[in-house]
Amino acid sequence: MNILPYKYLELKTNLTADEVQHAIEISCKKWSFSSAMFSSHKKPFFGEVDNNKFEIYRHIKYGNSFLPIAYGRIEADGLGSKIIIRISLSASAILFMIVWFAIGFKDGIPSIHEYQGLKIFIPFSFFIYGYALMSFGFWFEVPKLIRLIKKTLGL
Repeated sequence: MNILPYKYLELKTNLTADEVQHAIEISCKKWSFSSAMFSSHKKPFFGEVDNNKFEIYRHIKYGNSFLPIAYGRIEADGLGSKIIIRISLSASAILFMIVWFAIGFKDGIPSIHEYQGLKIFIPFSFFIYGYALMSFGFWFEVPKLIRLIKKTLGL
């Protein structure tokens, strides 16, 4: 079991690497505050595509700090291409969770040694709540992101 959620994915397509990059580019808009909050654009992704690499995430109208980001690399593969994707949390979400877990760990270790009855469960419930929140926010969105990527590539 991994502490921080991630998923690796490899897709194969009959499209060339340039066609894959173009398909992702036309489905993607560079993020800005105004485009995220006030734009009604219909593109499914925010992110960047460059030199057969991309970093994209779904365009959503609600808040989710644990929204998965797809980091991808496009490689020529015979007559088509192979897209290697790593889906993970954003750097800011990872940093937040490291701090969250550190606080739970820092407060949990003294509780074990002092055994304070039911108080021992408070730091551990802090850890469990944070993990559940992160996992639900991330894994709820991963299938949607994968489905959109496949739809964009015609798979």
